[in-house]
Amino acid sequence: MRGLGFHIALDDFGTGHCGFNYLKTLPIDSVKIDRSYIRSLAHDQVAQIFVSALAQIARIQDITIVAEGVETSEEFTFARTAGCSRFQGYFFGKPAPRDKASVLCAADSKPLALSA
Repeated sequence: MRGLGFHIALDDFGTGHCGFNYLKTLPIDSVKIDRSYIRSLAHDQVAQIFVSALAQIARIQDITIVAEGVETSEEFTFARTAGCSRFQGYFFGKPAPRDKASVLCAADSKPLALSA
């Protein structure tokens, strides 16, 4: 699949049946941390440890960590500090229809820079 240009991501990591063993056994490119962990980073030490540990493992295996559901600057700061390298959520923008999203992507191909 990679030869065809596909990237493989594990979605909602930390919930259901998605465990650390998949990081070792599957040829994945990125892991998307479930938003329930991101929401609780500011006040839950277990979530902080979980995200930090996942980020350390991912770095060793060259896997990108995506924080899902980032809605506040505080969540962004905690997720970045914990080791997430990519982010998605309302903090960056609301969902858009395909035609509007295409225009936004074509107009601004530079990475988003934020001050935290």
